[in-house]
Amino acid sequence: MLLKGRRAIVTGGASGIVAATVRAYAREGARVASIDIDDASGQAVAEEAEPEVAYFHCDVSKRAEVLETFAHCVEWSSQFYSGDG
Repeated sequence: MLLKGRRAIVTGGASGIVAATVRAYAREGARVASIDIDDASGQAVAEEAEPEVAYFHCDVSKRAEVLETFAHCVEWSSQFYSGDG
């Protein structure tokens, strides 16, 4: 478990090589916040690796949406760590 205790935020995690990266990070012990605009695919990837992966809808071309989503990602990941991970 190379990434145990680590957290990652990954954009474009709903498909392709980035979805494979999300799965690999989770297999290696990381908690992964996967961000995309393709809700169906993004949720499917997250469900494969729950609770290590959570999907968040976000259009990264919209600054306000990015800021809000990242705040949700931090909140989600904080549920698992006390600050030393």
